[in-house]
Amino acid sequence: MAASAGILTLTASAFLHCLRALLSQVVLFGHILVLNGMLMQDSLWSELPSFAVLCFFVLSGFVISWSAFLKGRDYGLTSYLIDRFARLWTVVVPALLITLMLGLTGWLFAGSPPFELHPWHFLSVLTMQQENPLLLELKYHLPDIWWFDIVDFFGDNLPLWSLSLEWWYYVFFGFWYYSRGKKATPLHVALLLLSLPFVIGYAILPGRAWSWLTFIWLSGVALSAGYAMLISKKKQHVGWGIADVLFVFLTMWVFAYWRMPAIVPFAAYLGRALKY
Repeated sequence: MAASAGILTLTASAFLHCLRALLSQVVLFGHILVLNGMLMQDSLWSELPSFAVLCFFVLSGFVISWSAFLKGRDYGLTSYLIDRFARLWTVVVPALLITLMLGLTGWLFAGSPPFELHPWHFLSVLTMQQENPLLLELKYHLPDIWWFDIVDFFGDNLPLWSLSLEWWYYVFFGFWYYSRGKKATPLHVALLLLSLPFVIGYAILPGRAWSWLTFIWLSGVALSAGYAMLISKKKQHVGWGIADVLFVFLTMWVFAYWRMPAIVPFAAYLGRALKY
């Protein structure tokens, strides 16, 4: 199926959706098995959920930047941020409210909440600060009392950690892409400054899934930029199909021996597969 410049083919779009669905199930069932003791922590496959999260980071960088490239710079930073905000907070706000309702219900019937319902934690997730490396470092140097427990996951909602990073990566990328040659508003500059602890911090510090999370997300951006230039200029060949299969096996082989560096052949496979 031919693709015009700047437009994903139906096959490529369906592939992305299927891949995201598959990775989400790997994360879900992988964590269920590990947390219930059905998969040993030192097992090779115990790393699989984290690897799937890294693949999500590559996909996130690809999809967000691809959408921005497709709409063009005239779309504007404000419109871009409103889109990203609406997508994320329609997930975060219901998750927080459901957690709060479950916690209060448990408190009502059992006399104590089933998990911690800390107001600062609610606020930190609502403002996407739960993974802020500066605030986490500050927290560890403050007195060990509830008032100074400034950032964490509300109600033990650990899966929300990645949204904290991704939102600020969105902000950083949006500022880079849309602000060239244009005067930035004070709000845009403030958001950029708030994003820097995440962008710089997780370029040099290990995150929950692995190290170099900033570079992993930005590799998706680089992938979409390269794909935008190639999408309408290459024909399908049997040899490339064989190469795609080899990329899959290479990913599995690298993962078996070095684990997280397997994100590199995975990114290569993703770039190749999307050309169909």
